[in-house]
Parts: sequence; structure tokens; C-alpha cells
Amino acid sequence: MRHPVGICLHANPQTLKRVCSMCGRFGIELPAAEIASIFGTHNGLPNIPANYNAAPTQILPVIHREERERIIGMYRWGLIPSWAKDVSIGARAINARAETLETKPMFKTPLKSRRCLVPASLFIEWTGEKGAKQPHAIAMADKSPLAFAGLWEAWKHPESGERLRSFTIITTTPNETVAPIHDRMPVILPQEAWEVWLGEETTPETLNGLLCPYTASKMVAWDISPAINIVKNNHGDLWLPLNSA
Repeated sequence: MRHPVGICLHANPQTLKRVCSMCGRFGIELPAAEIASIFGTHNGLPNIPANYNAAPTQILPVIHREERERIIGMYRWGLIPSWAKDVSIGARAINARAETLETKPMFKTPLKSRRCLVPASLFIEWTGEKGAKQPHAIAMADKSPLAFAGLWEAWKHPESGERLRSFTIITTTPNETVAPIHDRMPVILPQEAWEVWLGEETTPETLNGLLCPYTASKMVAWDISPAINIVKNNHGDLWLPLNSA
């Protein structure tokens, strides 16, 4: 993973303007075999090319439990509930707020039985005014992969019968590393919480305790090139610190 260990972004939260209300971009460069090894999946490995600029509506890797085993699937980013008339609703459901999961109809049902992990290498947030947004990469200081808490759904096209699986990333309040940049961050689950979140051993009471900010001291953030603002740009240099890109 290509990010600088030890480079932390420090800024006064009042001097940085939040420009987005959600986690809308991340990157993953882990090959399928490495994802399978880290997350303990058992199905055949799909083709998972490195994606340095993963964006909503793209097809991305997700880990969930099916027939008592963890599997990797390639799902569309943006949750499409089973009752939706078309896929357009997914673009408005790329994130789910941890605080309202149990009250929002489109998230309440998958929270009970369709929880997933979304593997990533880092995620991106922005500060600044419209037209001059500064992107920031946020990752683990030790370069270890992130596992976002997510929910998935299966949708069937009402006319063609085509089936499509999709997912959303759960967000929570930011830790001290992310707070100067944004007022939300993805829920990042440590490895010891994966069994609980995937339903391998869980009680409803334990789930809420997992949906909290990750330890700030274990994370780093740094400025990167605005080239990542353009979705079609997709290469490893996008993650380099701004002054070395």
C-alpha cells in the first residue's frame, strides 16, 4: 500500500470547511488472494483489479457470510432495497448513519441479517470551497487494510428478472484524525469484531457498541492531488502526498 507512515494532518477544525456529508470515495489495491487470506473467505476468487479511486455505483468487493461461510462478492456501491422500482435510489444510499440504522426502513432489515465488511486500503475526504476542493487520504498508520462496516441487499429487476446485489457503508462521528477534515467517517471494524459483525457470534446488544470511531492514534491523513476528484483517474500516484505527487 502506497501511503506515508507518520504523516499526519493537523488543522483547526474551524478553519477547514466540510464539503461533503458522507464517505463517497475510497481505494483498494489488495488482490483477491490477499483479501481471501486476510478475511478468511472460502468461495472462488473473483477478478478484483486495484481501484485507486472507487466511487459510488461501481462494482466493488464485499465480504459477507452465506451458508455459514465467509464469501467475497462483487457488489454495486449504493444500497438498492428489494422493494425499489429501479436502481436510481442506490446513488442516494451509499452511506448509512450508524445512529439511525434501526429507524430507517431501507437499513433496518439488512441490519438484522445482511451485514458485510467492505475491504479498503484508505478513504478520501475533502475540505475547501466548491471549485477548490482539497482531497485528503486517510488510512492506517501501519498500512494494514481497513474493514468498513456495511450492509448489503439483493434486488430483482421487475421486468427482466435480473438480480443485483448492492451495499452501503455505515458512517459514524469522526475521531481526532478525521475531525479536522470531516464531520463523519466510515465505521472501521478491528479484526476481533469481524465475527460479531458478520453474525458468526453476536447479540443485538453488541452491534451498537461496534459502530463507533476507530482509534485516532492508529490512523494518519495527508493531502493528495486534486486529480483524484476526477473519477476516471485511477492510478497509484493519486495516493502520493501532494508535495511529492
